[in-house]
Amino acid sequence: MNIGIVFYSKTGNTLSVAKKIQERLEKAGHAVNMEQIGIAEDKNKADIGQYDLVIFGSPVRAFSASPVIKEYLNQLNEGNKQAYCFVTHFLPFKWMGGKSALEQMKQFCKKKNIEVSKSGIISWSRNRETAIGKLADEFAKEA
Repeated sequence: MNIGIVFYSKTGNTLSVAKKIQERLEKAGHAVNMEQIGIAEDKNKADIGQYDLVIFGSPVRAFSASPVIKEYLNQLNEGNKQAYCFVTHFLPFKWMGGKSALEQMKQFCKKKNIEVSKSGIISWSRNRETAIGKLADEFAKEA
């Protein structure tokens, strides 16, 4: 399967999760391309048309998905895609912004006819490595 991981990472934490997911997917035999989007207009143009599955990643900002990922998802023209989503945040509980950020991302995808079938929240706590591995394994198993 041809998979794209499209993500925004301000501090590198979301990037590190995207890399772990990429490693697991490639180990499972998938072709994976990572596309980091950014604030600059030319960094917000990742084309998902070439992918069978796209994985969107974002940090949580103020109990919300990052404005960068929301802007990117809002400008998408693609439809009829399968997607997974993940968010990263520093707060210890998923209900402290993670759930609402994921829900926002899912709503943006739904408006673009993109079906989100898997999602996950990575809290930046002492158990994060285990949580990242579990999420990466789940994504690779289902892809």
